[in-house]
Amino acid sequence: MSLKSSFLTLFCLLLFHLNADAQVIMVTSNANSGAGTLREALTKAAANGTATVDQIHFNIPGTTEAERTITLLWELPHVGSKTIIDATTQPGAKFGRSDAKIGIKADRTVYANPLLYTGAFFIDKAQDVEIYGFYIHEFYDLINSFPKDTHLKDAGIYIQSSVNVTIGAPGKGNVLDINEHGIYADGDESLPKSERITMQSNWIGLNLDGTIPDITTNREGIYVYAKNSVFGGDTPDKGNYVAAHQASTPGVGGTAIKFGGSGTVLRYNKLGIDIDGKPSTKIVQITSQNVNRVTSFLIADNVANVISFSITQVTGLNVLRNRGVVQGDGLLGIYNCSEGTIGTDREEDMNILFGTPIYINAGERIQVRRNSIWCTVLPLRIVNSTIPDIQVLVNSDSEYSGTASAGAEIYIYSDNSGCVSCNPKDLYGKVTADAAGAWKITGNLAGKKLTANATLASSSSEFTVPFFLYDVSVRQTAVVQPTCEVDVGSIRLLSVKHAMNIEWFESSGKKVGDGMEVKNLPPGRYYARLYNGTCYTQALDVVLALPRLEVLSTDVEIRQPSCGLNNGHIKRLSIFSDASSTPLLEWRDKTGKVVAMGNTDVTDLGPGEYTLFVTTNGKCAASYGPVILANVQSPVSTFPVYETVIGSASCGASNGSVRVDVTGFVVPNSFKWFNAAGELVGNKDDLGGMPAGVYRLFVGDDKGCEGLYKTFTIPAVTSLGVDQAAVKIMPDRCSGSNGSISGILVLGGGGPYQYSWTDAANNIVGTTADVSGLKSGKYTLRVSSTTSSCSGTIQFDVGEEGETLVPPVVPDVVVCAAGPATLIVSKPKAGTYRLYPNLETLTPIAESTSGVLSVTVDASKTFYITYYNGSCESKATPVRIIVPSNSIIIPNTISPNGDAVNDTWEIKGLDDYKPVITVYNRYGQAVFRSKGYQIPFRGERNGKELPMGTYYYVIDLGTGCRGVKGSLLLVR
Repeated sequence: MSLKSSFLTLFCLLLFHLNADAQVIMVTSNANSGAGTLREALTKAAANGTATVDQIHFNIPGTTEAERTITLLWELPHVGSKTIIDATTQPGAKFGRSDAKIGIKADRTVYANPLLYTGAFFIDKAQDVEIYGFYIHEFYDLINSFPKDTHLKDAGIYIQSSVNVTIGAPGKGNVLDINEHGIYADGDESLPKSERITMQSNWIGLNLDGTIPDITTNREGIYVYAKNSVFGGDTPDKGNYVAAHQASTPGVGGTAIKFGGSGTVLRYNKLGIDIDGKPSTKIVQITSQNVNRVTSFLIADNVANVISFSITQVTGLNVLRNRGVVQGDGLLGIYNCSEGTIGTDREEDMNILFGTPIYINAGERIQVRRNSIWCTVLPLRIVNSTIPDIQVLVNSDSEYSGTASAGAEIYIYSDNSGCVSCNPKDLYGKVTADAAGAWKITGNLAGKKLTANATLASSSSEFTVPFFLYDVSVRQTAVVQPTCEVDVGSIRLLSVKHAMNIEWFESSGKKVGDGMEVKNLPPGRYYARLYNGTCYTQALDVVLALPRLEVLSTDVEIRQPSCGLNNGHIKRLSIFSDASSTPLLEWRDKTGKVVAMGNTDVTDLGPGEYTLFVTTNGKCAASYGPVILANVQSPVSTFPVYETVIGSASCGASNGSVRVDVTGFVVPNSFKWFNAAGELVGNKDDLGGMPAGVYRLFVGDDKGCEGLYKTFTIPAVTSLGVDQAAVKIMPDRCSGSNGSISGILVLGGGGPYQYSWTDAANNIVGTTADVSGLKSGKYTLRVSSTTSSCSGTIQFDVGEEGETLVPPVVPDVVVCAAGPATLIVSKPKAGTYRLYPNLETLTPIAESTSGVLSVTVDASKTFYITYYNGSCESKATPVRIIVPSNSIIIPNTISPNGDAVNDTWEIKGLDDYKPVITVYNRYGQAVFRSKGYQIPFRGERNGKELPMGTYYYVIDLGTGCRGVKGSLLLVR
């Protein structure tokens, strides 16, 4: 057998041995915790260590998504190294059209984020972890105790300082939706970075049927800052589908993917496109905001609805074969990068940027070679970078030529897209500038929209598309608006580039001028076209408008004439004017007659139609109206609708009321209140001290006119009640008699009130408005007024939260010497066991999830152990640790002489043991033996006194420890 064959045989045997050592742990329950749950499986996998691979498989009963969804009440144990969690092993159909077969979601009513970060799967300082086939959702806005503006990292999968993590694979992808982050890795700069995170065949933000929701709910889909991470892969089936995350602006997506770290690869992903190829209306933004410079970043073979990438601080950037399918407001932004390539000379490597310009800031040696860019205002903008020169000197039907940096490669493009501005859509040809920098092509170029750029020494120039310099710090135009009197509007371009000629047009398409500036324009909408041959760019519209002249009516006050008098008015109008001259104001009636001049307020008006006209010396004018005034016989219509509050009459008393709030409004000159019998019962705005019944309010104006304003009914209340909306009931937690009822607000009657709380057995449990220390059950409040005969009875239910936990069973422990001791809970359950030094201490000195607790003792002592699960804790179980050598006191002398002093051999501290005590004489003969020590040794054998002298004893404590030996002196 050859050496090569021997090696292969050994390799296969080794592989077989490794697979044979893999541990398969089966999940059979969708419960939060307990036997057969995912929580138990992760605990077992962690306990197995890392010598073997642990595979967690699934066989949960049920066929529906709900039956196969695990709802978490608190965080799962962290995923350990060499763990494969494969939900695709679950029998039955997949969820929708996805690969997912098991769901995991957070119960957001109880699930709390214990730190700043959590996830359905938390991978911390682990290696070789794989996760497949899950639908993870609802990990967002989880309960926490942090300040409101704290950025919490609630994630479907959270990764920290880990190596070789695989999330999804072809046929085994995950669906991550409705999470704060789908996947979050290493956002904490203080911790070691993860390496080799691979994410393939996953759906981020998509529905289970493969469609993109109208409002995607991943706040930030992917956040991965790690070395050598791969999002997608080298074949299309490894690509991920990503929807834009939820954003505050309708129709705009937020950052769906954030990557950082050297060696990052993004390939074959579908961005903003569902699995049927339908593009979304929202853009998927991909950013890489590296804090420190990184190397090797590949973005290739991705298909997006609109390309929108932002890359920062990368050396060795390659952007190849990406394609946008719809026109949108995308951007390929490259910031402080070097050694970059956007497209190559190979046609198959070009990027197709539909509506997506390229922006390069502070770049070094960034090559923009063959690409297809179209339907953008400016296809390529480069600032703060050293780039080759290029200029077009001739752009005619037969020649296209110019100058550039000597030796530069000149890429010439044509554009037949029909978009407003010409772009480098299709490569037309390529030439090289000669030693003098000259370059040229000739031929039939009629009708061709040509543009070019230059590449030299691994750096590319901008394209020769004519454009306006419109950086934020530079205005595009200087505008003078026309006046009310003269058409003196003008628009001047401040700075342009690559423009051979400029034409100006109004919005209808009519040409109005040429050159950098156009003057003497009337109000209207205008735009400019910058031409380089037949290639042109159209500027943004500029609106010229007359000075603003407007009547503001927000606070207008209109009063109708009443009682046949000319007492109507129109007041509180205001004028806004940008005009240079003072406006002229005239009020006219329906016939055109001037009824007032020079003021916005007009008074003493009778019925009719009135209009305010505002004019200047020129074209500017505004008006308000017509306002129609009509005579009213009642003054009520001249008063606003006042806010009213009605107080009930309770328990037969005259304590009802009607309060009319006229604060801040026009106040009537008179008030008259009448009861149902027509009797005058009040003459103020407020009516009080009334029995239940119907009351009418009449109001009068300053002209003496009166009218019915409104009819009110004061209701009768026969018993007291409680404002249920204000009541707050806290449940009895863990059967601890800690329930409470508070916020009692009595309705009706008059205070002060007396309170009596009783339980279901009619025992009084409280005599104040609020009551606490309650067990779960029904409670009755009886409340009565001390100033009337009113009373009321209301019943409340106090619920129970959490379960009553059974105290643990723990046997006493005997140790042979002072030092470490181990306490073991009998039949431990899932949860936490806590060890306390006494019943007064609130903080445990040790905790364990396995039921094994360790403590150091120097003498015999009693400890207390509780069982803790969720938010509940059982009663404490006492357990004693016995240290024989330190707890037994053995005298070395006995004097049985009848003086009641040392007549017997009294050994202290034997109560914790079942001893066997033997006493020997100097010849080795046993003279005394006792199991237990109820009758102590008296210096006798079979009722006869033993002679004085030295005797020897052996005490077997029955603990398995070495017996206690020594000598005993007998004197008389």
